[in-house]
Amino acid sequence: MTCAKFESVLGFHCSPVLLGIKPANLVSLVKDEDGASADTLLQYYRRRFAKHGVDILPLCELEGKLSGKKLVLFGSYDWGDGEWMRKWYERAKEAGADLLADEGLIANNTPQEDDLNACRELGAKLA
Repeated sequence: MTCAKFESVLGFHCSPVLLGIKPANLVSLVKDEDGASADTLLQYYRRRFAKHGVDILPLCELEGKLSGKKLVLFGSYDWGDGEWMRKWYERAKEAGADLLADEGLIANNTPQEDDLNACRELGAKLA
């Protein structure tokens, strides 16, 4: 993965987090491609953003720190049936997270009003 591609992913998918509008975001990155590895880029950007209070962690690192944490998983998908969310839920559950919604909140494409209402309800429950 090249630095330009990595920065494009950060800018496109993580802008609300980087601006402080949203507390976290999940992005999928290919582990190795032509150019620098994703691990190398993650380390570089973790150092750059740390001074601004932003941490970039691979989910596999986070899973080891979920035990006892209250957690709601939310994700949307465009193809398939959202199976990755069910797998993510199982991984978080196995890691000991206190999950507040069965299978998390799963929306197809852009979340609709009922998805947003469910998200608000879980947010209030989480707070």
